[in-house]
Amino acid sequence: MTCARTLAALSAAALISPFMASAPAAADTDPFLSYDRPATYEVRTERVSVPLRDGSHLACDLHRPAAEGRFPAIVHDYTAYDDLDNLALAAAYFVARGYNVAA
Repeated sequence: MTCARTLAALSAAALISPFMASAPAAADTDPFLSYDRPATYEVRTERVSVPLRDGSHLACDLHRPAAEGRFPAIVHDYTAYDDLDNLALAAAYFVARGYNVAA
């Protein structure tokens, strides 16, 4: 990054930051972003193969609540990179609150 670009970025940040400090946090004001469902389930994980229309299959880790019943599903991440450990940690938040998560 050139010196001029760095200076411009710092100037923009200095101009914007006073306004951001006085603005309320989005999670405090937007009911869509506030989420208070308690964590009540243990996490159960299994490796599954998801069939596709063209006959191929996707490998998928399915994280589910360790309880009987029907739960809504979230496709958490669809990536070709092997980051399953971090995805499992992130999925555990939703599973503990009653969602199935496919990663």
